[in-house]
Amino acid sequence: MMLISMCRRVLAVVVLAVLAPFMAATPASALPGEQPWEMYDGPGTTTASTPNAAHNILTGVTMTVWRGLTDDGIWYEARDSSGAKTPNLPSANSHTNYAPAIAPAGRGFVMVHTGTDGNLYYSVNADSSSPQNWTSWTPVKYTDASGTRNASSKDGPSIIEIDGNVTIAYHARSSSAIYTIDGTVSGSSVNWYNNVRMNVTSSYAPAIANYGGRLYVAYRADSGVGNGHVYWSHRTGQGTADWTNGTPVRSFGSQPGVGRPAIATHNATLDVATLTGTNTTGPHGILRIQWNGSSWGSWEPDPQGFQTASPVSMHAGLIGSSIVMLMRGLDENAIWEKTVSDIN
Repeated sequence: MMLISMCRRVLAVVVLAVLAPFMAATPASALPGEQPWEMYDGPGTTTASTPNAAHNILTGVTMTVWRGLTDDGIWYEARDSSGAKTPNLPSANSHTNYAPAIAPAGRGFVMVHTGTDGNLYYSVNADSSSPQNWTSWTPVKYTDASGTRNASSKDGPSIIEIDGNVTIAYHARSSSAIYTIDGTVSGSSVNWYNNVRMNVTSSYAPAIANYGGRLYVAYRADSGVGNGHVYWSHRTGQGTADWTNGTPVRSFGSQPGVGRPAIATHNATLDVATLTGTNTTGPHGILRIQWNGSSWGSWEPDPQGFQTASPVSMHAGLIGSSIVMLMRGLDENAIWEKTVSDIN
C-alpha cells in the first residue's frame, strides 16, 4: 500500500507515446528477473538529489551515497553481502548542492562531490571492512602547463573504477564542456592527472562506465548539436586524450528527454537510462536501453511506470549478475532501488 501512496506511474499505451498526466496508481508487475521498486531504507532516508552507489567485488560491500534533503550534507551507508548494514552516517565537513558519486577502488571506495565553492573534492575509504573510516575531504588537483589547478564544476561529478584506479567525468564550471580526469589510487590517497577536455558539449552533467577496460561517457547533447538526445563517447584505458567524437545512442523519437543519463555495465551488456519529458522539473518517466557490444536494443519504459524528479543512477550490484537502479521518489524524496532485468 505504501507503493500506491508514494509513487505514480506513466499513463502510456506504447513505448514512444507522449506522457499523459500522472495520477496515483498501482504499479505493474516487474519483468521476469526484475525486482519491484522498493524503498532503500524506509521513508526516513531522504535525499535532495540523485542517490548513487557502487559495489566492491573484493569485499562484497555496497556503498550508497546521497545528498541530505534538509542539510545539503553528504550521507552514506554500507551493506555487506549478507545485507547487514551500517547506520546512515553523515560524511564529516561536507556540503554540496549536487549529488555525490562513488566508485570501488582496491578493497575500498573513492567518493567525490562538488563543494559549495564549485571545486571537486574526494575522500577515500581504503578498506570497506571498516566502512566508517574515510579520509578528510581533499581538493581534486592536477598539474598542467600553467601550474597546479583545482578541478571545478557546476554540477555533480561521476566516477568509475578501472584497473584498481579511478576516472572522473565532470561538467565544466563555466562552460558546457565535459572533462575527464584520471586518478591513481595508492592506499588512502589519489594522484590526479590527465585532465582532458572531451570534444563534446552538454547542458547537463555526464555519466561514466567501464566496459571491459574501455571507458564510456554518456551525456545529453546540446539541442543545437544533437537535439537533446543521449550521446556517448569512449576511449581505451587511462592516461590518453583519445576520446571519440560523440555518437547518438539509439534515438527514441520526438521526445529527447532531460537531465543527465545513467550508464552501467554487467555481463556483456552496457545499459543506458534516461528521463523522458520536456521540462526540467518533472515528473519524468524512465527509459532504459542495452548495447550488446555491437548493436543497441530498443528504448523500454520502466515496467512499473515509476516517475522521478531527478535523474536515476545505475551500478553493477553483483558484478556479472545484475544492475541496480536508484532514484529519488517524487513526493516523499525517499531513495528507491530495484534490480533490473535484461531487456534485449
